[in-house]
Amino acid sequence: MGQVHEPTLSATHVNHASPKCNMKIRVLFLTVVLTFMGAALSTTQANSTTVIVCPPATAAGLRHFKDYGSSPFFLAAEHDKSTFALDVDRASFDVAKLWLRNAERPPTGAIRPEEFVNALPYRYPVPDQGLSLSLDGVRPHPFSDDDALGLLRVVMQAADAPARSPMSIIICLDRSGSMQEYTGQPGQKRVKFELAHSLIQQLANNLQAEDRLGLVSYADDSTVDLEAASIATLAASLPAALQSLRSEGSTDLFSGLHLTYMQAAREKELWPDREVAIILISDGAANTGLTDHQQMLEQTESFRDQGIRLSTVGIGFDTLNDEVLEQLGDRGDGQYVFFGDPEDKERVLTTVMSHLLPVALEARSQLVFEPAAVTAWRQVGFENRSLRDEAFSDDSVDAGEVGAGQSVTVLYEIELADPDPAGNVPESEQIVATARLRWLDLEGQWSETSVILKRGDLQEDLVDEQFRAAAMMARWGQLIRREQEWDKAQFDQAYEQLMMFAFSPETPEDDPARAALRQQMSTVRTMMALDFGLGMGR
Repeated sequence: MGQVHEPTLSATHVNHASPKCNMKIRVLFLTVVLTFMGAALSTTQANSTTVIVCPPATAAGLRHFKDYGSSPFFLAAEHDKSTFALDVDRASFDVAKLWLRNAERPPTGAIRPEEFVNALPYRYPVPDQGLSLSLDGVRPHPFSDDDALGLLRVVMQAADAPARSPMSIIICLDRSGSMQEYTGQPGQKRVKFELAHSLIQQLANNLQAEDRLGLVSYADDSTVDLEAASIATLAASLPAALQSLRSEGSTDLFSGLHLTYMQAAREKELWPDREVAIILISDGAANTGLTDHQQMLEQTESFRDQGIRLSTVGIGFDTLNDEVLEQLGDRGDGQYVFFGDPEDKERVLTTVMSHLLPVALEARSQLVFEPAAVTAWRQVGFENRSLRDEAFSDDSVDAGEVGAGQSVTVLYEIELADPDPAGNVPESEQIVATARLRWLDLEGQWSETSVILKRGDLQEDLVDEQFRAAAMMARWGQLIRREQEWDKAQFDQAYEQLMMFAFSPETPEDDPARAALRQQMSTVRTMMALDFGLGMGR
């Protein structure tokens, strides 16, 4: 994980008292789209052995989130680059849904605005091959006179990719006592363990006949409950293995992961050409054995370097350790997904599978601002994915992975400097920023592309429904984090923009995702109303 830059200005506004910050023009500027078309990685087949690890028990853990803070404004004259690893997580949005449906406001640390932005299903142009990169912007700011937003749009998608080769997946299932608690979904009495069982069974149903699946579970001890075998042979043994498990005891996450990695390593050793991955299903609360999550991350990085990916599925509510699950997914070159609603099962599985077979590796982006055109800037979100600027060209630095069909949208707030009074460069031709993108393809070759944004390219109004929706979702994330204020009139304006996105004429009437999108917009509006206390007597 990269380091977040030290703030040079206020996290919520530029210090206009400074002579360096005499900002006259505010700009909302939309940055970078990239699309990847790639093939699935090749795979083959294996066996495993049974091991039991029994560590000592210690104290219990509780719900935990890490607050990474808010990105500050930077003076472009002092710091002109923004560098970060691509990230496609949306767990923060799904966790917030659970809180707001319980009529509670999420804690600040649970909110990552970039994951609110990327929770919406955008429709970006997909190139015929490779990665595409686009950069555009708009002025003035849609919701406020005090700052300006910019949107970095990144889209990656595999087009006409051949069918993937068989792969091996080892499930690491938390069966501690906390998994016997309710999920926290209002009106439902489903316990987390039941939800996990249904997810695993659905995963098996969705896999190919030659794929291999194994199951490890952990509580006070860790056990191999199902040795890796082809899906074609698991019809009876998987349901029986799941039914034999009992949710009880403390949580030794480290030993559970370690035993799972041993099983995955055996698969990789026997079948080196087969893609091998782990899916951890847990509330993340490690409370016995080795509980130092830094050592868990080091273990994950070590096995990642051996070609074993890890994705994490956070489940439930009251004992969720969001920080550990998110960082494990990041360090494991996988993804962190939150599963709190049974209706999200298919989406969760699709998301996890697409990231276990990524199409772009070690992807990182960098924006270079021109101090002559930009007085100050800040990135919205991505605080925990920030990289040192020199890391953009350093192939040894771990960055982000993206799967087929996944997209990343990033927002920037910027303030423009006055046009050059000498007129050495026509105002419309003045470069505002350069977006750069670098990634490793599946053949092991590094690729890089870039695009520039000129002052004359800035639009005078938000004409793109997708742009409107992304800006609104980012603003909402900032609001929940207490970074901004918003009144009912601004809420109504934002909701109208969301509806324009949901009912966009760009979306075909017969698109099966259209009804789901409208339903999602309705859910977002309800959550926003709860968040702002509208119609609730507050």
